[in-house]
Amino acid sequence: MNKKFLITFVLCMLGLLAWARPDITGNDSRQEITGIASGSLRAAVVLVMRDADGTAAKFCSGSLIGPRTVLTAAHCLVDEGRYFDTVTVYATGLEKESIIEDQDQNLPQEKIPSASSTKKWVPVNYLTRGLPYEQLMMLDYGIINLDTPLGDQAGYLELAVLSDDDLFDDRDIRVVGRGGDKPLETLWVGEGTIGAFNEHFVYHNADMTNGNSGGPILNSEDKIIALNNFDLSAARTKVRQDFPNGGLRITQVLKDIVEARIE
Repeated sequence: MNKKFLITFVLCMLGLLAWARPDITGNDSRQEITGIASGSLRAAVVLVMRDADGTAAKFCSGSLIGPRTVLTAAHCLVDEGRYFDTVTVYATGLEKESIIEDQDQNLPQEKIPSASSTKKWVPVNYLTRGLPYEQLMMLDYGIINLDTPLGDQAGYLELAVLSDDDLFDDRDIRVVGRGGDKPLETLWVGEGTIGAFNEHFVYHNADMTNGNSGGPILNSEDKIIALNNFDLSAARTKVRQDFPNGGLRITQVLKDIVEARIE
């Protein structure tokens, strides 16, 4: 039995997957890139989901994939079958802007470049919860369309569909976002390795915590090959110990659906 088949087989046999608290593996190796992100990392963003009264209700990460389009996890955008009222998207990797809000005082204030949602979308079967749990996890992706072209400032990331062979040969990754243990207006990057994968999911050891959900898993070419969204909380195996964090793999079907909604 070759090594690649064994890795894939182990993950298929684990069966139960669960959304849970992603892990720090060993020493925390995340590095802050707030305001100084370079290249493609500038397109990673922080999301604040708000209720109708403007109260912040949930925090996640995401990726600009077009001038007005963000890719994230579906579980970031909905709660108990309903969308959050609005989403504020912060490009925390960019330098703050000086904005004069009070023309009388003429005093500039520094603000993180941001945009607000005009539309939100997740797969309908995810929203209605009309499928078994394991199938819902395969639909854990969503789109936010924005009121301003934030991607023109920050740039945007491409999605890549990798074959099993390519994924096996290019397993070094970077995860970008803001973990829940970090200040809100910050951006962090962690490095790691994919240790296992199957048709729909990848498992890795890059450091991340709650709040990284929906953020990109990038390959060596800084293309999105998966979305961070869960860990192997139910599996007491060596895979769970060594590669505890996971994400939804970018497939051709997912890529086509997402790119049809880019603005």
